[in-house]
Amino acid sequence: RFEARLGEILAPGVRLVYENAPHGTDEDDPGRIQDSATVERAFGRQFTFSSFLVNSKNYFPVESAKEVARQGYERFNPFVVCGTSGSGKTHIIRAIANSLVRRYEPSSIFMGSTTSIGLFVGKLCAGDWQLARHRLGRFTFLFLDDLHLLAEDQTAQTEIGLLVDSYLEQDKQVVCSLVGGVSTTLGQHLASRLSSGLIVNLKRPDLSIRLKFTQRVNRAKGLRLNKEQCLTLSQRFPDMRGLQGVLLKIGVFKNVVHRDLADKDFEHILSHTEAVSGEGLTPDSLMREASDLFGVSVEELKGKSRGRHIVEARQAAMFVMRKLLGSSYPVLGKMFGGKDHSTVMHAVKKMESAYAGNGDMRAKLTELKRRCQTLEKGEL
Repeated sequence: RFEARLGEILAPGVRLVYENAPHGTDEDDPGRIQDSATVERAFGRQFTFSSFLVNSKNYFPVESAKEVARQGYERFNPFVVCGTSGSGKTHIIRAIANSLVRRYEPSSIFMGSTTSIGLFVGKLCAGDWQLARHRLGRFTFLFLDDLHLLAEDQTAQTEIGLLVDSYLEQDKQVVCSLVGGVSTTLGQHLASRLSSGLIVNLKRPDLSIRLKFTQRVNRAKGLRLNKEQCLTLSQRFPDMRGLQGVLLKIGVFKNVVHRDLADKDFEHILSHTEAVSGEGLTPDSLMREASDLFGVSVEELKGKSRGRHIVEARQAAMFVMRKLLGSSYPVLGKMFGGKDHSTVMHAVKKMESAYAGNGDMRAKLTELKRRCQTLEKGEL
């Protein structure tokens, strides 16, 4: 049945309503989509701007997305969110859609990934792209997630490029997301169309964001993890999906055994959970680079030694970690063996002065940043 197939493609919380069409109406009209659930969460109740943790690195992309949601259309069109896997692209574009349905009918918004577009064309349009473009063109807002999956499909890119063209010609909003850059991932036609709008880049969540997320889940789910366990999880899992997975596992353990997590239980769960790091700079990798550059051990960086060479290496690592990962002073203090935040502030200020000069320390700080930026594999 048409309705069953449509349900496989569209977001939950919508249903199909048929009306008697006036004489002369195109028989290709698939019907009218209406909300059957809470309107403000039509595209996933968890996807809101308030639930997305933001720091200075992602302030501009998130504020730009909020502006798209406020304006409705035309100002930033198309609006493209780029970033690595797990950076929150899907969350942001669905948050825009959830904001829009407060003022527009859910039936005016098409939300789909490239996979769902393929299903739409194949199952509902019998592989006819012209018919698919005709039907998809009847929405007011077009949201396309994971466009990078079309990198090897030139036909789909061409057809979606034509669809985007039709939206832009009618001043209707297009919102997209993809891993990587527009010009380096997509073909010339589609890349050119998307580049005419606003392209923003989401950074991977740094340690401070992951720690806030862990603490939020800890409180909401009643996991009763202590501060050190929250910090350990945030450091161990630089990928947000991996972090979500291990927190889910801890919650299941607590519900099944009906008791709080002992230290040995915590270690057991960690030892049986793979930390998928993906691309990106982590506190551990930064410390290893600092250890190699300054000729001290990671243990000495985290220790209490007041030897001049070790202190300089520790302060340099704190400074670069603050600049590249955006970690807060208290978090930095915990990572470096439980140092007070005032100690970290002093270290960062001292290294800022050294970086502004022309001495040997500036050269070392520059080299450490260069190495870390190579690990990060992304624009700072």
